[in-house]
Amino acid sequence: MWFLYALISAFSVATSDAFAKLAMRKAGINEFFIIWLRYIFAAAFLTPFLLTVQIPHLSSRFFMWHLLWIPAESVGLYLSLKALRISPISLVGPIMALTPMFILFTGWIALGEVPSMSKVPGIFLIIFGSFILGTGRTRIPFGRMIHEKGARLMTATAFLYSLSAVAGKGMVIETGPIFFGIYYAIVMLIVFTPLGIANIGGDIRKAKFELLMAGLFFAFTIVSHMMAVRDANVAYMIAIKRLSGVFSVIWGAVLFKEQEIGSRLLGATIMVLGAFIIAVA
Repeated sequence: MWFLYALISAFSVATSDAFAKLAMRKAGINEFFIIWLRYIFAAAFLTPFLLTVQIPHLSSRFFMWHLLWIPAESVGLYLSLKALRISPISLVGPIMALTPMFILFTGWIALGEVPSMSKVPGIFLIIFGSFILGTGRTRIPFGRMIHEKGARLMTATAFLYSLSAVAGKGMVIETGPIFFGIYYAIVMLIVFTPLGIANIGGDIRKAKFELLMAGLFFAFTIVSHMMAVRDANVAYMIAIKRLSGVFSVIWGAVLFKEQEIGSRLLGATIMVLGAFIIAVA
């Protein structure tokens, strides 16, 4: 059952991003407002779960992790929405598969988790997949990823998420995955409320449906993520969730009529396979 939950989480995050991009395009809405709205939905869905979990002891180490987690997660969220606004979702969405590769190094530094040689094939597959994804018709190796601003922003996001993932893992060890999933949504809502209110703008009426879908699917992402983590090896679950990159390419074709879909789908699939090898090796 965990596999189904992980697959739902992958589909939901890609779908939330696609509707967020539509909303920004149709109504001229700021990235901070989109992030805030998504956490309103997530917190509304998840807060009732507090009644079903035991509140753990929150140690000083748990709060120390916040020094890394909140800045990396917050800036990463903003950059990812910025990338989605200015670049094709079929290009920038799959770049998130770089995160597991970065985690090999950030986890080594922050948690002392030494990477094993068995993960090297996964690294090569991610690099090869990103080569296919990022080169496209430019005939310049990684040309799209170098010259497309959104691709550069999403690469930075993938690195920042590797930092927040390492901090999040440390916090999950302290508290447990279910509690932390709820805590995550509430804290991020608090962080982004001032920024969201300050950046309310655009014609929201033009994108009411898109905003509703972006918020709902973001809530589904976190709920299904929690359910999957409860029943499965976290590394396996995250590897399946990286299929979000493939779903992003599909949404790019269906909703935005983007180009180079074939090569991007191939590149995204290879990157997901590399992420899976890193997770399970």
